[in-house]
Amino acid sequence: MNLAIDYLIRTGAVIDLFELPCVLFLQNELGKCRAVGAEQLDDGSGVLIKHWCLSKSDEKKQLPLCKTHKIHKKDLFLTNKLIPKGFRPLRYLDEPIPRRYNEPTHPMDELYYRDFYGHLLSSQKHYRFKHDWLWNAFANLYLQKSLGRQDRMEVNASIRQLYVAKEQDQLAARSPDQWEKWLMWKSNLLVQPKHGTPVAEIVFRCP
Repeated sequence: MNLAIDYLIRTGAVIDLFELPCVLFLQNELGKCRAVGAEQLDDGSGVLIKHWCLSKSDEKKQLPLCKTHKIHKKDLFLTNKLIPKGFRPLRYLDEPIPRRYNEPTHPMDELYYRDFYGHLLSSQKHYRFKHDWLWNAFANLYLQKSLGRQDRMEVNASIRQLYVAKEQDQLAARSPDQWEKWLMWKSNLLVQPKHGTPVAEIVFRCP
């Protein structure tokens, strides 16, 4: 992991930078997928936790099966409140700064610095991986038979993204209802943190 990110984790600074709402993506050794969301209650009394099971389908609902419970805000960072036994968060994928932007004889200018710093804890690479991971979970439930697909997460990122784009185009053309369901999954489960704030997979990572 990037040393700067590791330092922010070890010192606890990521917690100070963290903001709700968030959605944490989890997987166990058997390949079962979960998404856990956390959002501040409107009255400020605590945090609402949502556990979505991404490995069981319900054709009658637009969103995955979900169980909810409330916790005190002070308990939010006790990971057993969010992460079920046997599950682990996805590994965070950072994006190193290209050397040409920060050379010893030519330090990075302020504009580039602010941009790179803003994405340090919520990289586009990680967001794209989460998008493809969520699509893979959705497709394994609803498209396995119709598209005769295989799990795509083990292939090279650029190849995986081509597969995902092709499958999404096929779904949008063949099944508007299923496409609408995917858009609901994406809208509710794929949360992009504000500029400069960390993704949940960093904050709630397992040791």
